[in-house]
Amino acid sequence: MKKYFFATMFIHFTFLGYAETVKGKFRYSDQDPTTGAITFKPIIYSNVEVWSITPGGTWQIETRTTTDVNGEINVLMQWKRARVTYGIRIVAENYACRVNTQRTWSTFFTHPMLNGKEIKKVVRNKNDVLDFSCDFTDLYISQHFNVCCTILKGYEYAAMHREPTETDIVHQVAVSSEIILANSYYSTAAIQLKPENYFEDLLILHEYAHHIEFCVSTFGMIITNHDGCNMDGVFGGLTSLKREEAAWMEGYANFFAQAVNRAFPLEKFVGNSGSLSGYMLEYPHCNASTYQANETELYIAAVLWDLIDDFSPNPNEIYDDIYQNLDEEIFYVFDKELDNGAWPTFFTLFKCMEWSRLCEYQQDNMPKQSNVIHQFRISETFRQGKF
Repeated sequence: MKKYFFATMFIHFTFLGYAETVKGKFRYSDQDPTTGAITFKPIIYSNVEVWSITPGGTWQIETRTTTDVNGEINVLMQWKRARVTYGIRIVAENYACRVNTQRTWSTFFTHPMLNGKEIKKVVRNKNDVLDFSCDFTDLYISQHFNVCCTILKGYEYAAMHREPTETDIVHQVAVSSEIILANSYYSTAAIQLKPENYFEDLLILHEYAHHIEFCVSTFGMIITNHDGCNMDGVFGGLTSLKREEAAWMEGYANFFAQAVNRAFPLEKFVGNSGSLSGYMLEYPHCNASTYQANETELYIAAVLWDLIDDFSPNPNEIYDDIYQNLDEEIFYVFDKELDNGAWPTFFTLFKCMEWSRLCEYQQDNMPKQSNVIHQFRISETFRQGKF
């Protein structure tokens, strides 16, 4: 009786136990829009579906998983029988974003490929290891994954700097290419990208910053044509207040893109359009601008940048002699103080908080102010945008 009992238990365990392994490492081709150079990057934290078909059967999904930080999966499957064929789908979706197939509203997916054909693997024996590793060289496929992996870093930057008591959720953003305006843009909970912008990392981060504004702060939905120094309403002229609100919205997005770039230097983000360059933020200048600095997105982005970047040789950058690495302080105020429904401007950001180092600086022979930025509001230096 004992021998029979143990034999039965062993057979039952073997029948339900794991057998073959489905694994793979997946990378996409990241193309520099300026030089055309290609760099392979891992498809990180993306959704993966494992499918199978038995002889004479139909394809069915077996399980879902996600790639890891190296773009890898390693899934133990339950044994069915020999001659089961496996295939997988890699989906351009993670917890930060979902990228639609261009010109559609369906989420993009692809299969590992070899010589232009989908890779399928057949199980012969228990404990087979089915390796689906693939480097995607097709740029159309790759650009969908570039968008999602880039946005994920923007999400991580925001998550690292959230104000601890805030509970607003940064929802997954949808990315599509149903463009109805001349350029790429953000429309509530969705980013609309022109197909030629799918490798423009800084532009992607710029548009994602508007999603962060919408989710955790306050997003002023003002549609403009803007270039850093000049700004006009797409559907009519801007009042001084609306210009100030729009300048904050765009200025913060320019800052956010470069802040994420600075926080993740190994990502080597590329692109030369759609967002202000690091050089422009370091050395801001607008020729013959008729607007105040608080109405100019370049100057707003430059002030924010100076509060996080390292010391600079530029003698006009007075904040570089005061602060560095204030990402958290800026985001705390952005996250908590500006989340009140009123469209913010540059000056509403810098409300003093007890814990903020923005309140610590005191100029010689001047009383301590509620925050350092207001000290320069009426100065000619600030009005001319010389930071």
